[in-house]
Amino acid sequence: MGGKLDRNLKKQLIKTLPESVMLYGPETWTRMKEDIKRLEAFEMWIWRGMEEIRWTEHITNEEVLAGIE
Repeated sequence: MGGKLDRNLKKQLIKTLPESVMLYGPETWTRMKEDIKRLEAFEMWIWRGMEEIRWTEHITNEEVLAGIE
């Protein structure tokens, strides 16, 4: 396999990691709308990188997520 991760494993990692980061230590910090928005943007950046979609292609987030599932 040469050091590459299986596509299904990548999908599971992307689905769980940003959420675990967001929920880490919820007692110590308040989740603001801006923080949630940034985490969602980071998650989309990861999805687009995994699918090798460039930002110049003008593909919507909905289209990216529909192609993944």
